[in-house]
Amino acid sequence: MLDIGFDKAPNSSGKKSDSKTMKNQLLSIERLRTMFSKFGVVNLCLNLLAPGIDNQLSIQAMRVLVLLLLKRGGCTEVQMVVYKYLKDVDSVLFFEYLKDSIGACAYPSYFKTH
Repeated sequence: MLDIGFDKAPNSSGKKSDSKTMKNQLLSIERLRTMFSKFGVVNLCLNLLAPGIDNQLSIQAMRVLVLLLLKRGGCTEVQMVVYKYLKDVDSVLFFEYLKDSIGACAYPSYFKTH
């Protein structure tokens, strides 16, 4: 399974070197976010959020999208890629997946029997 760090807290001892390390990590994250947006990783993740795709794969795609969107003040670059994809591509399967996922959370016993 892909481990993308949701459960890990930043390691900080309060030293100046930690501040420099944190800045370098943030720059690396920004570079990854830009590269992922530019080369279609965001679109790939959106394509994997559809009925019929392995549930674990869809969950990992959702986690990658959340990490890419996670930024103080919002990540408008990734938001615009998502918006353009949903506007320009037939996104019926994406919204069916969301409807099914939300329904499964709201009525878990119903979805187990049907």
